[in-house]
Amino acid sequence: MSFSTFFQRLVKKGSSNDDAQVLAKGQYVVQKKKTTSTKNQELLYFDLFYQLSYMSSISTSGITRDRVFEFAAQLSGRASGYFKEIQLITTQLGYDYAEACRIEGESVDDETIRNILLRISSSMNSGESEGEFFGREADVFGTNYGDDYNRKLEGLKQWTDAYSALIISAVLVIIIGAVSTMIYETDKAFVFTLVGITIGITISGSWLISIMSPNELVPLQQPSSREQKLMRILALTLVPSAIVCSLLLISSGAGLGWALFVSAIIIFPIGYVAVADDRKLAGRDRDVGAFMRSLGGVTTAIGATVTEGVARLDLRGVPALKEEANKLKVRLQTGILPTLCWKRFVLENGSTVVNRSVSMFRDAMALGAPAEDAGNRASAYAVKIDSLRQRRRLISKPFGGLTFVMHAAVIVLLTFVTEVMLMFGSMISGVEADIPGASSSAIGGYFSFNFAGLQLLNTLLIPVILVLTVVNALTPKVVDGGHKFKLFYNLSITMSISGIAMIMVPHFAIMIFGSVGR
Repeated sequence: MSFSTFFQRLVKKGSSNDDAQVLAKGQYVVQKKKTTSTKNQELLYFDLFYQLSYMSSISTSGITRDRVFEFAAQLSGRASGYFKEIQLITTQLGYDYAEACRIEGESVDDETIRNILLRISSSMNSGESEGEFFGREADVFGTNYGDDYNRKLEGLKQWTDAYSALIISAVLVIIIGAVSTMIYETDKAFVFTLVGITIGITISGSWLISIMSPNELVPLQQPSSREQKLMRILALTLVPSAIVCSLLLISSGAGLGWALFVSAIIIFPIGYVAVADDRKLAGRDRDVGAFMRSLGGVTTAIGATVTEGVARLDLRGVPALKEEANKLKVRLQTGILPTLCWKRFVLENGSTVVNRSVSMFRDAMALGAPAEDAGNRASAYAVKIDSLRQRRRLISKPFGGLTFVMHAAVIVLLTFVTEVMLMFGSMISGVEADIPGASSSAIGGYFSFNFAGLQLLNTLLIPVILVLTVVNALTPKVVDGGHKFKLFYNLSITMSISGIAMIMVPHFAIMIFGSVGR
């Protein structure tokens, strides 16, 4: 029975207006969830893994069922919406949690979500312990989530290999078009078609890779760490400066090459800070699992509070968290409210995984869970996410380096071939002008050099270079994931390569072709 059918039946039975409004509101939320895209579904499963891990952590405290769902409904993330609706059905309509989970599960289109909610309902009806059930479900879902993630990575690896072939094919289209345009007169539609095919192939390759890339949250949604705040300030100041400098250089006649090169230098600090922050986040995500596990074990071993457990920890085993953990230790020892100390610890790290692991551990401890169990649950979640991301980096790092090298080769080749063709055409035009009747000779009857077409192709080469510059910066960022400002790092590299090529390659072509002409 769907949620809408249940709503209609309840209204026919004469339910109160308040109940009908509650159900109508729930129906509206469910309908919205049916239209989620694939990327949103990936984020939903990413949040659902945290949701189940959190519920398994607080369930070890032995709290009642209603408290488990109350805390679950208060979490941030997409998956908490289902538990908010369950809480709404139980508190407003008087259903028990088993029946509310069944009603909510039958109203959901997503098969994974539906099966989990129905299993929760079945477990509650059987009287199984919430701690055992949610612990098992969190482990199983973590395994399934990891398998799906790894399958995405396998497909992503194949597409990253194919991306290079797509870019080279796009460049060959332009080169063949340049030769064809020079030796035989063609109309403008042919030239525009070649350029359109090249741009289409390039963008399609990047789009296909974006589909295959796993979607997840790495930094916190709001800038919180020192590097993230600095990134935001740099972006607000340097990006407008780069745009203004580019427009001034182009209007002054300096050329697009200098505009790209100077803009790359201006925006490079944004990307540099973003990459540095991403490297720190990777280390913190790696060490937070060991930190939570050790903290739970030490606290249990000494039979003391978490504050004393932090003071007894040897932080040399978690180097990425050492600075922030020392600050946490000092704040706790000075008597500051522990909730504020831990919140500050999360903000200074700026990591979604750190935030969620700490919330699992802190809430479970506050509810009376054994420290070792809470630490192990928080650690298991963090270790699983970090291991998947490490495997992703094994694909993204080599692909990023290969893309930059390929971009340099492609831009240099395009610029060089086009420049040589223009110089060769100019030379042939001069020869025809010096030799009377050369254009009407037997050779001229078979070949007609289309210099106007070459000039048009050279003009249209600029949007091709700009598209390649943006796409070859965006694609490695999509594969790698992480903070969106890492795009500026890649963009500074591709823009500098394109700018240097547009400035230097024509001079090299003149040097080489000039010596051949002599």
